[in-house]
Amino acid sequence: MRRETHAQRIRRRHTRREKWLIFIVALFVLGIFAWGFRRPYRLWYEEKQVVHARTSERDRLRAEIAEFQRQSDLLQTDAGRVAEARRHGYILKGEQVLDIPEPPPPPPRRAPTTWERVKHFFGR
Repeated sequence: MRRETHAQRIRRRHTRREKWLIFIVALFVLGIFAWGFRRPYRLWYEEKQVVHARTSERDRLRAEIAEFQRQSDLLQTDAGRVAEARRHGYILKGEQVLDIPEPPPPPPRRAPTTWERVKHFFGR
């Protein structure tokens, strides 16, 4: 009879059920370890979202301020004041208002028939 080696004895001792149990316990321990990293990651992610929102709001407000500054600079000139007055419907003395009617919109196009689509597809 042959004697069993140490490795064979260990292999024999660990049955399938024990291996699964070790695997499940290892997953559980890993899950508990990962759960500890959840809160700092969530806080970092929420902070990143707040920073992004505030940065985009800051950029939007800077653009708005620049636009208001441009409008203010324009209204400081005579040409800017005249343009704003004309936009509100004022005219200079001696000018006459010409009311030019816009042409009527074109009639709506009808949808092509199936036969017209087929002819167009084949290039006829």
